[in-house]
Amino acid sequence: MPSLITFHKDVALLYAISDCLKWLVSIGSRDTLRTAIEGIYTGVNQTKGLILIQETESRLTPMPAGSSDIKNLGYRTLCAYALRHHREIPKKPSGRIVLAKLPAAINTKALRNMADLTYQLGFESPEIEALRQYSKDESEIGLIEPQQPLLVTDDYEITSNKRCGIPLTSTYEEDRKYLFLRHLHDRREEQGKQITSMFRLRCWYLSFFGVPEQDDAVQAIISCRSTATSNINMVSSPPSRQPTGDEPSRDTPMQDIPEQLQQHLSAQNNEAQEHLRQLESEKLALESRRREQENTRRKLVEDQSKLEGKEQEIERQRHILEEQTRRHAHSTSSLSNSTPLGAHSKAAQDQAVKKEKLP
Repeated sequence: MPSLITFHKDVALLYAISDCLKWLVSIGSRDTLRTAIEGIYTGVNQTKGLILIQETESRLTPMPAGSSDIKNLGYRTLCAYALRHHREIPKKPSGRIVLAKLPAAINTKALRNMADLTYQLGFESPEIEALRQYSKDESEIGLIEPQQPLLVTDDYEITSNKRCGIPLTSTYEEDRKYLFLRHLHDRREEQGKQITSMFRLRCWYLSFFGVPEQDDAVQAIISCRSTATSNINMVSSPPSRQPTGDEPSRDTPMQDIPEQLQQHLSAQNNEAQEHLRQLESEKLALESRRREQENTRRKLVEDQSKLEGKEQEIERQRHILEEQTRRHAHSTSSLSNSTPLGAHSKAAQDQAVKKEKLP
């Protein structure tokens, strides 16, 4: 029966997990570990509308998911990793840390694998980048994994009385290969006289992290794998190992992709084709407008050339008119100057005739 004592013992396991995850990020004074990790999500390496679900240590399966699920399931995936490897990753030393000079007792390969997983899930930070400088763990782990963990049993000999706190080493080493979301979120119910240590770990996980409201991606994996055979290993098989008659070959990866994912990818492909057709149509329309603009520009150039020719013709006519006006003015001036002189001579002649007629 749960009590305050068992709660404090269970919190000790939660502290061990949080100590692992603190290697990935710097936590501000107003942050929790969860908000700090979700705050470094950048979506790097991610495909829109898909989330990577970790099934085993080195196998990530893309599944359709909403944007609100990605951070939540990504954080839970990292917590599951820490639950599997908290014994290999000690608490991060306090103060300024020189990662290149970590104590030899610290498993840097486990840190590197955790940093790689975090980066694959779309999270980035200087701490993650520094941890990814360590050498990789290329060892083959868990080549053969049972289809589902045992949750209840009628055999009293394989059950443990330890139902709270840090798991026993004897059961933990067996259970850790099942500590992935598709087993931790499994909603199946079984009947038996005794619960197993794996059942206790699943209850511990759901008690502290809660039952997710939206985990359709994980449930799709569970549904697919519950009807599949034992081909769920994340690492590649040894060359000498051949798939059995009930196990699909790894050369046919589409057999491992759930139908829901295939439908999603098909819908995305159709959407991409439609988008491509729209882009092609827009390209043709832009090309047509470009040709129209080129014709308009050419016509404007021709009209401008004609206008300049007319302006030159007007300027020539203006010069001619000015020249004619100047000549006319000169002729008028000459005529006005000669008329008074002729009138004076005629008056003198008339006066002389009158004098001659006088006696």
